[in-house]
Amino acid sequence: MTYMDAKSEKILNYIAVSQECVSVEMLEKTFKLSRRSVYYEICKINEWLVSCNLPELQKIRGKGYYIENKTKQQLENFKNKTSNRNIYIFSPMERAYIIICYVIYSGNPVYIQDLMECCNVSRNTVFNDLKIVSAILKEYDTALEYKPKEGYFIEGDEITIRALFLYFFNTITPLVKNGLLPFISAESIWGYYGRLKKLEADLNVIYTEGILFSLSALFPIMLRNKENLTFPDIKLEELLNIREYQLTEEYFPELAESERIYLCLHLLGSRVSAASEEIFKNRLDPAIYEMVKACVAEFEKAACVIFENREELERALFVHVSASRYRYEYGIQVGNPILDDVKREYPELFDITKIVCGYIENQMGVPVSDGEVAYLALHFGAHLQVNARTDLKLRILIVCSAGISTGNMIKHELCRMLPDVKIVGVAAAETISLELLNTCDLIVSTIKLNCLIPVIMVHPVLDALDKRNILNHPLVRRRCNTNDIDGLFDTLKKYISKEDFKNVKKEITAFFIGKNEELCKGPFEKPEGMLRFLDVSLIHVIPEQISCTWEQAVKMSGKELINRGNIAPQYLDNIILRLRHYGPYMFITEGVVLAHAKPEEGVYRIGISLNIFKKAVVFTDSYKAHIIIILAPEDQEKHLKILRDIINIFLVRERTERLTQADSPEECCELLKEWLQE
Repeated sequence: MTYMDAKSEKILNYIAVSQECVSVEMLEKTFKLSRRSVYYEICKINEWLVSCNLPELQKIRGKGYYIENKTKQQLENFKNKTSNRNIYIFSPMERAYIIICYVIYSGNPVYIQDLMECCNVSRNTVFNDLKIVSAILKEYDTALEYKPKEGYFIEGDEITIRALFLYFFNTITPLVKNGLLPFISAESIWGYYGRLKKLEADLNVIYTEGILFSLSALFPIMLRNKENLTFPDIKLEELLNIREYQLTEEYFPELAESERIYLCLHLLGSRVSAASEEIFKNRLDPAIYEMVKACVAEFEKAACVIFENREELERALFVHVSASRYRYEYGIQVGNPILDDVKREYPELFDITKIVCGYIENQMGVPVSDGEVAYLALHFGAHLQVNARTDLKLRILIVCSAGISTGNMIKHELCRMLPDVKIVGVAAAETISLELLNTCDLIVSTIKLNCLIPVIMVHPVLDALDKRNILNHPLVRRRCNTNDIDGLFDTLKKYISKEDFKNVKKEITAFFIGKNEELCKGPFEKPEGMLRFLDVSLIHVIPEQISCTWEQAVKMSGKELINRGNIAPQYLDNIILRLRHYGPYMFITEGVVLAHAKPEEGVYRIGISLNIFKKAVVFTDSYKAHIIIILAPEDQEKHLKILRDIINIFLVRERTERLTQADSPEECCELLKEWLQE
């Protein structure tokens, strides 16, 4: 059997899901490989395909590689049927996660030979992997230890060790289900899983995909534990009356009381992909709900947006925060598996949410981890308004295994990329009904589905490859006109000379590819920060001799944006009305006002101006400004990169003071460039 490593498999999958030829240049760019490495990977893939009695990759000269539809089906069938571990080689990080789970899960001593056989690697490779494992465990105040007759074990807090098991088990679940890990059998999990699914039905919720399966794998550890777990701050009397605890007693009487409490906390703290109205009412804590409402208001203020469906967002956040406090208060979760994806795809959204989370930290008295910030960022991002067209055509159903917020964020991205489509719903796989399937033409899903309706497989957080595959899908291309190059060229060619025929078509093709690349990147990635829109002519230093009211200062600050056609005069009037009605809520820090109104209240195109008043502008007895920034947001997304830059500059007190002392627009501009380059 020929081996295929993780990188080769990713390239094969990328070619398999593409609806057109994949060029060598595209593979170089996507996977950050040299041309020589691309050809090496193609050779390995072809060797593996031949060893599996499958056709090699097809190639069209000058265009690239593709897989015929018949071969795609054969490849899918082969992957579904085979259980041979030799077709897949674990990556170094996968081996590290496997070793951590193996050592925690095993009730028997684990030695080097066991790890070699499990990961199918040499002794030296295992020793290198153990160094990586030790480094990972150190981050969580745990350590990998070894004793001659006890083998390898992990030293540390029992609850933290279990949290690590669940965290890393989620990443290797597909390997377990495919029988690639000999130390754990999927069959041994299904019994506990069946009982948890009945418990889930009794609670009338649907937990996020993978949570119950991972908990099921934890039962052997829970059953053999001889020490009582301790939860110092828990109010046992209240917990005994909670439905989740009563059901753990009913379905898992074999567990010790402390283990039932532990399981109950997981059920209370786990993210749900669908929650009933009953759950919302039963968990309604007025203090948390008021905190969530204030948090939404803080985000609106920080991001200069207004949520149209605010109540829906508040309810979704309430359900999430109510659950997350159990996860972090009792340490039953240690991280978020999609954190890096969120930070990479939505950096501005993440940074603004992190600032808003300072309010939650102050209210709850506990730090909010980056993993939790990422979850909250998806909730906020999913509810940002998208300007949609009314002539909706293609009907798309979103199926997501990673929770409500993730599914809604996919919906938000699709509405932005394809304003012509109609999203008929966001659902978990368990909730899909025949009636719902009859309402859609295409499904975008984060999990495999056996369905007659076409399905596009994507990651929980859409990356550029996912977006490109969606845009290139035949249904999308045909019905949304995302890049109907041939149709457009057929219309135009009668007006083009034969001599220019080839070059014009080439340029038209490049134009549409460029447009699709922009859609793949998304608004959160475009390098359109503050300095893209703020030049010297939009910066003014008002000398101390000039005295004015705050209303006059706002109008003075926005005058150049009116002259340039970014805003209408009434936009400044709306800012003044808001400040009169709500008070000085637009102060983002001492002495700095970020003035804004809604896009529809007089914004023609995105813009920003910066005005420094040597003599403080008095808004109230307690609020005085030396800096007034006028921000004109074109929509609810394009200005987020500008906001990120504003936050990086003006929330550092020394920078604000230094800017206030500047004597000219040129000096201000140089300071801003210097700080943003840092």
